Amino acid sequence: MHNLVKRIAQYANAYRPGGHARGKYRSTRASSSPYRWQPPLAKRVRRRSPANPKSKRPTRSELERACRIALMEANQPASVEAIYDRIERRGSITFAGYKRPFRAIALAMNALVKQGEASLLQESGSRRWRWETEARTV
Repeated sequence: MHNLVKRIAQYANAYRPGGHARGKYRSTRASSSPYRWQPPLAKRVRRRSPANPKSKRPTRSELERACRIALMEANQPASVEAIYDRIERRGSITFAGYKRPFRAIALAMNALVKQGEASLLQESGSRRWRWETEARTV
């Protein structure tokens, strides 16, 4: 039975569009079993599928919006940790897909500074952001 399946697979691979043989689609595993074969693209698609909740990350604009709201609610300059706590408490977005959520927040806050919506304050080695009530014109 195994030999029959192997011959059918060889026959099908011989008539692939473009004339490419099985080598292009062969698994990188040492095993020659046809039951473990998967094209490389199928592995990548499965890893990033939306059904996998770990890979679901908010878009950049969603993160910036959550940071903007958290900063507007703060009455004083806020650190990355304070902004993270406000976002978590509010439930705006989830940071499950991030390896380093504080870094992502810092990048989003720096984008808000570039847009003129916030200002960065360096106080004794710590970075804090303050909401600008009036947007500066560039």
